[in-house]
Amino acid sequence: MLAQQYREESRTLRKCVKCFTEIKREFINIRGREAENSVSESVQGIGLTFLCFPADPTGVTYVIGATTYGIGHLLRSLERRRMGVRDVMRMYRKLGLELRYVLEV
Repeated sequence: MLAQQYREESRTLRKCVKCFTEIKREFINIRGREAENSVSESVQGIGLTFLCFPADPTGVTYVIGATTYGIGHLLRSLERRRMGVRDVMRMYRKLGLELRYVLEV
């Protein structure tokens, strides 16, 4: 009887642990990214830097810049799919600062 009770309690405990790990995974997805800067912004910045180089006779810098900027745009769309509460608050704050700067000038 004790062995049967132990098995039932261990199954219940395993189910609880599994449930808590699923809840933790979902909470992490809702919470958002830890990093302040996104990878897509950095990649797009590098692409814009290549696009702003002085005129290259072969046009290689323009091709590299356009490709890098396009990859940054794709990364941004992937990042937006996995946005969490923290990311939304960060974006809201950033837009508020930009609007304040535009309206003051």
